[in-house]
Amino acid sequence: MIQATNGNFYGTTIYGDTAGGCYLTPGTIFSITSGGTLTTVHSFDNTDGENPSGGLVQATNGTFYGTAFQGGANGDGTIFSLSLGLDPFVKTLPTSGKVGAAVMILGTDLTGATSVTFNGTAAVFKVVSSSEITTTVPTGATTGEVKVETPSSTLSSNVLFRVPQAIGDELALGILAIVVCLGPNTLYAQRQAIDVNKSSLTIRVFKSGAFSAFAHDHEIQAPIDEGKIDSSASPSVQLRVDSRKMRVLDPEISVDKRAEIQHTMEGNVVLDVEHFPEISNRSTAITKAIGKR
Repeated sequence: MIQATNGNFYGTTIYGDTAGGCYLTPGTIFSITSGGTLTTVHSFDNTDGENPSGGLVQATNGTFYGTAFQGGANGDGTIFSLSLGLDPFVKTLPTSGKVGAAVMILGTDLTGATSVTFNGTAAVFKVVSSSEITTTVPTGATTGEVKVETPSSTLSSNVLFRVPQAIGDELALGILAIVVCLGPNTLYAQRQAIDVNKSSLTIRVFKSGAFSAFAHDHEIQAPIDEGKIDSSASPSVQLRVDSRKMRVLDPEISVDKRAEIQHTMEGNVVLDVEHFPEISNRSTAITKAIGKR
């Protein structure tokens, strides 16, 4: 199955029809909503194909295309199309990139395009053909829809374009506290594994940069998945955290408010945990706490 631009899922069955037939019937195209409602949108009748088995693709004109193994004028199969009135769209290759990255935009009737924007930020672009535009991710772009203005309509990307935030001034993340236990047999090792079951990482998130969606500073618990301490000539701590396991602490606020902040943190405005489930960090210096090992 594929998920189309209207949010519904579409697929094919090799056999079956709306009358409830099975092996002697030529197949169907169906849709399923996110709520589970199943609808047959087309039943094959041999003249347009039989036994569709290759799945579906949705072209940028909104129309579905596929192949049938048998049927058609000579019984050798068909290439078919099905229009359900879905709007045309544009597709970006790739679907994510940092500022300055080259992007190809594919679509239909792009000739004469007057504007390309990344989540509202205008980009410099070139119309290569009626189906292709080349551009680069503009400075100031954030995660969101890519839109192309043409003389006849405004076309939106079928998926959000992801713009990773830079680590540095644009990402105000401060490590508040790290409690680290070393693994066994590491007393004389320069690179020592961290015992993740006995270690913890607390992060303070400041209201700026990528985290400006937050109303206040917050403290976040980040369980460590993997880590090590390098005590060589250039000491450092390397940590890997699963962003999906990070939890907002903030005991002074209500449970509902904490859940709201958690949702904001996990969403595509901040961490976008669905597409970036892993965070890796390597410190540039180690300071030994007084009285600590």
